Amino acid sequence: MTVPFRAMERMGVVGIVAAVEKSVALGAWLLLQHFAAGHPEVLSLAMTVGGAAALVVATTMLPRGHLRLSVPSARQVAALWSSSFSFGVVGAASQLMRADVAIVGSVAGPYVAGLYAAPSRLASFVTVLPSSFSSAVFPRLASGRGGRTVRLQAAFGGAIVMAIMATGLITLAVFAPYVVPLALGRAYVGSVVVFRVYMLVIFLNSANQPLLSFLQAEGHEVYAARAVGLSAVIGLVSIAVGARLDGGAGAACGAVLMQALQMAGMAYKAYRETRSSRRDTAEAEYIRNLGDRTSGTRLPKDESKSLGDT
Repeated sequence: MTVPFRAMERMGVVGIVAAVEKSVALGAWLLLQHFAAGHPEVLSLAMTVGGAAALVVATTMLPRGHLRLSVPSARQVAALWSSSFSFGVVGAASQLMRADVAIVGSVAGPYVAGLYAAPSRLASFVTVLPSSFSSAVFPRLASGRGGRTVRLQAAFGGAIVMAIMATGLITLAVFAPYVVPLALGRAYVGSVVVFRVYMLVIFLNSANQPLLSFLQAEGHEVYAARAVGLSAVIGLVSIAVGARLDGGAGAACGAVLMQALQMAGMAYKAYRETRSSRRDTAEAEYIRNLGDRTSGTRLPKDESKSLGDT
């Protein structure tokens, strides 16, 4: 329901819908905990209530024209699936990366899986900022496709986000011996090293999200899907090998390799795209200047006289 708002660059509405979903789910969970504490269905029910509230808000704010129902043909459905296949691959690869804990558990045992999973999931909450920035900048990049001004604005905003992320992640890494026991308990003191390594994973992931949005907005979604999918497969293998060799810290190093491979692939394509755009702009400017000079030239006096006599 938020896709039309993203297309219209109304990211404030998208933020309101997301905030309603999270806040209502939290309120429902707290309320249900008071009356039915300990029941396993409480969390699922709270998330369902939050999603329903967000759906109501989005439907209320959506323009009436988007609520008209029509039955698409089989060809239209096939075209829709074909055009969105690459985006689906990215989503599937993102979900595949969540198998890292299960892989670590199967390779190195449940104890190592716990040491790896707890700090990695604890650190993932800080990705909210780059994720929100990437979602907000995507429609703007897509609407101003190839525009130098839009790209500069996106790059400037991305630099600010990365500076904030670097500051926060370095702070968390320095104070990891205090943060991990405080947030997870004394039983997870052994996860301090994993937590610090995972700060680098989060930083690389924070840079990869805007890169992915840039490539998708510029029409390179197929390349982006290949880069994300391939890095996910190689990264999960690296996590398994690292867990086997060095436990939780080794698995975290495998996650670093996964994000680094993804960054290398997408950064290379982004560089080629930017360089090609600059070359095309320079050629267009040269041709325009050449045309202006040609149209502004005048024939010599003798030659124009002879042309007039004829």
